[in-house]
Amino acid sequence: MTRWSLLLSCGAWMGLSACGPMGEALLATEQEVYSPGSELTVRLHNVSLRSLHYNLCYISLQREGPAGWVGVQIREPDESCPAILLNLKPGEAKSTQITLDSTLAEGTYRFSTSVELDGERRAVTSNSIQVTSQAAP
Repeated sequence: MTRWSLLLSCGAWMGLSACGPMGEALLATEQEVYSPGSELTVRLHNVSLRSLHYNLCYISLQREGPAGWVGVQIREPDESCPAILLNLKPGEAKSTQITLDSTLAEGTYRFSTSVELDGERRAVTSNSIQVTSQAAP
């Protein structure tokens, strides 16, 4: 079973509250181990019964450290993101492609973004991933 099909079945089989930190949206990568410089896909899936609003341009990468999760730059400082929120209907999923920096330090990382549901902004974090030079390309 692939990571995607497991996540999709989670919403239908286990119930919404069991899926993801907020229960309404899942943020996930295709695999759990990557090497620096890898291109990967991060998918946002709406497992709620209501539409939510999102903008994956504002996704961030965080590295786990002794004091908790710390933000890591994944976009050029001059890269602009449109200041709009897109609609994601119940059951729909949208993806974004991200290329990890080739000098990214080995460690445990995750992605984070926010969604708006019923006028309230909520954080959504992905599964943890390992970045290691030992990962298969």
